[in-house]
Amino acid sequence: MFWNDTALFPINPCELGNVDVLKDDEEVYRGIIVTESRPGWEANKYTVYDYAWYLGKSKSVYQFNNLSASKAIERILKDFGMLIGSVPEMNTPIDEIYLEKSPAEIIDEILKKHERRSGKRYSEL
Repeated sequence: MFWNDTALFPINPCELGNVDVLKDDEEVYRGIIVTESRPGWEANKYTVYDYAWYLGKSKSVYQFNNLSASKAIERILKDFGMLIGSVPEMNTPIDEIYLEKSPAEIIDEILKKHERRSGKRYSEL
């Protein structure tokens, strides 16, 4: 090829798995780049998810021995580096072994168990 326009394209500064931070005087959003598309002459497009995305993708093993539901959820979130504002007090004892389930599935099961026992409903992941 005698002439091409590849020299005019800038080097792509983003790679899959990179952390993307959006700031406006202070940090507004932080996420992980999970997909990229290069639609010809248009701008590159990326899909970026926050860290909660890992809660649905990872498979984990957890064993809880009479730990309260709220403490069990806090442990899972801390293990995955999630920032925790507050978890409502849920005294339902969790005495379970969860094998090869995503953290989101485990938290969902804990919430459902507490709902059956207490009658209170909490939002699911």
